[in-house]
Amino acid sequence: MNSVFIKTNSWLKSNLLSFNFDKTYFLQFMTKDSNEIGMQISYENEQITNIHNTKFLGLVTESSLSWKNHIDVLIYKLSKECYAVRSVKLLMSSEVLRMIHFA
Repeated sequence: MNSVFIKTNSWLKSNLLSFNFDKTYFLQFMTKDSNEIGMQISYENEQITNIHNTKFLGLVTESSLSWKNHIDVLIYKLSKECYAVRSVKLLMSSEVLRMIHFA
């Protein structure tokens, strides 16, 4: 990991960029049967935090590679959207409701 950080950091510095360690995490993937390895990663005296799930490009990724958290987020969003469409259903035509649905 250190060699990867050194190479990445040299590329970042050559392009006038740097790591933001407040936003840098690592995600350790594992199966349901495997145990988590107590891994600690640090670079330039900064500790990089191990997380169990993260959102990347709208997809919630978990360390166990299950879809549970992502589905929970989708259910929450879709229930709000269904309520919004249901509440304006009587005020709009079916064509407008169809456009809202596909939007």
